[in-house]
Amino acid sequence: MFNKQSKQLYNFLHLPRKKLNLPTSTKRERPNLPKDLIINYQSPTEPEVVISEPIVSEVDSTIGFNELLVSQLDNLPQVNRFFNLPIAKVSDKNDNEIEITIEQSNCIGTYSELIRQAELQGITKNTLDYGLDKLSAQKYALLQLMIKAEDAHGGNIIILQDLANHLVPISIEFGRCLGHDPNDERMLPRTTRWEDWPALSEPVEDEIKDFILSLDSLKLVKDLKMSFYSKYDTKLTENQKDIFEIKFDHLHSNILMLQESIKSGLTFRQMIALILPKIDPSSFNFVTQGVLEGGELWPARKRFASLITGFRSAWNHSIINNKLNQDEFVHRIRGEIEEIKKLSETELEEYFFKEICFELRRGLFL
Repeated sequence: MFNKQSKQLYNFLHLPRKKLNLPTSTKRERPNLPKDLIINYQSPTEPEVVISEPIVSEVDSTIGFNELLVSQLDNLPQVNRFFNLPIAKVSDKNDNEIEITIEQSNCIGTYSELIRQAELQGITKNTLDYGLDKLSAQKYALLQLMIKAEDAHGGNIIILQDLANHLVPISIEFGRCLGHDPNDERMLPRTTRWEDWPALSEPVEDEIKDFILSLDSLKLVKDLKMSFYSKYDTKLTENQKDIFEIKFDHLHSNILMLQESIKSGLTFRQMIALILPKIDPSSFNFVTQGVLEGGELWPARKRFASLITGFRSAWNHSIINNKLNQDEFVHRIRGEIEEIKKLSETELEEYFFKEICFELRRGLFL
C-alpha cells in the first residue's frame, strides 16, 4: 500500500540521484534484440540518444514499421503523448532506416541497470519498485496491455527522475508488438518482472480512467491507419499490409479489453491476468514435458501457446471472416473479466504471478 508509513520506509528514493551513484553506460549492443539494433546511452547531461534500425531487415519484416506505428499512436490527437514515448521517424540520411530519439536529460539508465546498482548498495528490487511513481508505473502497464510488446524486459525500460525525484519508467523497443496472430507461439507477449510492481495492485488512477474511457476506439484505429498508410504505404509489401490490418484489429480489441476492465473496476494486476494462461501443476507439467530433461524447447512453446487466456478466448470467438466483430468481442471479454474478478488475491498470485510462472515464461521466451 502507498501510505505514510511506506513513504517513510522508502524515502531514500526521493533523495538526489547522486545518492544511488548510478553510472552511465557507454555504447553497447542491447541483449535479446536483433544484432543491428544498438542504443547509445550517453551521459544524463546529453540531450538525447538515437537508435538507428533498418525499416526492412527481410522481405516481410515489420520490426521497423512497428516502431513507427507505436510512435504515431502516442502522437495521435486522442492520445496526445499520454505515454511520453521516444520519437521514431525515418532517417534523413537513409530512408531505409528509422531513428528513435530518446530525451535523455533526466534518464538514469535502464530498469535492469538500476536494479543491479541498487542491489550493490543493499537496496532490494522490491524496495526499488515502491519508488516508482504510481501514475507512471500504471501508464507503463496500460501501454503494454495496449500494444503487447514482446520484449518488455528490464533492459527495454528506461528510468527517468521527475522533479520530485520519483522514478518514472518509460518503455522502449516496439519492434515486436501487436502480434498479427495472437495464437502464434512466436507472437506471445513476453511478460517479465514489471508485473509485480506494487503500483499495479493499487486502484487505477483517475487520470488513466479518464483517458482510456474517453477513447473512441474505432476512430482511434481509423486515424492511426490513415496516418500510418499516408506515410508508409509505398514502402509496405502487400503481405505486410495484410499483417498490419490484423495488427489494427488487435489494437482495437486491446483497447476494448482495457475499457471494459476499467469499467469493471479491475486493477492492472487483474488486467494482466487476462493475457496470461493459468499455470497450475497440470499445465506446468504439460508445457515442460521433456524440456527439463534436455528436450526440444520449440514444442514447449507450442504447448504453452495452446493454453487458453481470457483475451485469446474472446479474440478467437470474435474473428469472423478474418475481421474483428466488436460486439462479440465485448460480450466475450466481459465474461472473461467476470471470471478474473472471482479470483481471490491468493488465487491470482498462485495462478499467474508466483515465481514458477515468471520462470516458465522467462525460460520459454527470453
